[in-house]
Amino acid sequence: MRHGGVAARMCLAGVAACAALHAQALVAGRVVDDTGAGVAGARIEIREPGAAPVSASSDLAGNFSLALPHEGEYAIRAERLGFFVYQGAAQRFAAGPNQLTITLNHLQEYTERVDVTYSPPAIDPQQVSDHKELDNAEIQAIPFPAP
Repeated sequence: MRHGGVAARMCLAGVAACAALHAQALVAGRVVDDTGAGVAGARIEIREPGAAPVSASSDLAGNFSLALPHEGEYAIRAERLGFFVYQGAAQRFAAGPNQLTITLNHLQEYTERVDVTYSPPAIDPQQVSDHKELDNAEIQAIPFPAP
């Protein structure tokens, strides 16, 4: 009888452990840059309000996976040197497997180049004053008082 009680307790503990595993939310995902290439070494934190964050790092292809204690809404944060920090709004994760893709945008410095070249003014050093010439048509078009 005593052996049956131990076996029953162990069986009950196994069922409870399986139930706890089913209550977990498993998150598998990928961190990519703005071109779709995987980002290696990104730190991903998923935090439930008022609790410690669950974190992971992405591998060489940008893949990561982590297990959340239970289903619910979690805030997402991802960061990597050379990229803007991603802070996503709360997202709901269901019990069981979940997929997540995080896009990190590159830090970019925009520069513009303007080439300014010198062009000498069009001044004729031989002509010392302003000079104008009129032709016959312009002279006849000048209004003058009639006699």
